[in-house]
Amino acid sequence: MIKEIRHTGIAVYDLKKSLWFYKEKIGFEIFKYVNESGNFIDKILGIRNVMVTTVKMVLKNGQMIEMLDFSSHKRNVLQRSINDIGPTHLAFTVDNVDEIYNDFFT
Repeated sequence: MIKEIRHTGIAVYDLKKSLWFYKEKIGFEIFKYVNESGNFIDKILGIRNVMVTTVKMVLKNGQMIEMLDFSSHKRNVLQRSINDIGPTHLAFTVDNVDEIYNDFFT
């Protein structure tokens, strides 16, 4: 039986910009910052010889996200449609959505 959702994983293209956005604009704090490689992470992710930086970030209410920056297996940014199969979005309640949107896309 599931007790709660632990975190949501997000593969990012630009870790520095993503950290800035989620910390400065949304209010997350870094909980854990790890460079991972080896058999254990290869097995979990199903990718051989993976090198990935994982950053868990948490809000004061305990909600968590985990960003994954793959240095060994970089991918291009994909254009997706909202009706593609799989996760489609994260939703946050914020103070000023217009300001946050403009900061994210500039």
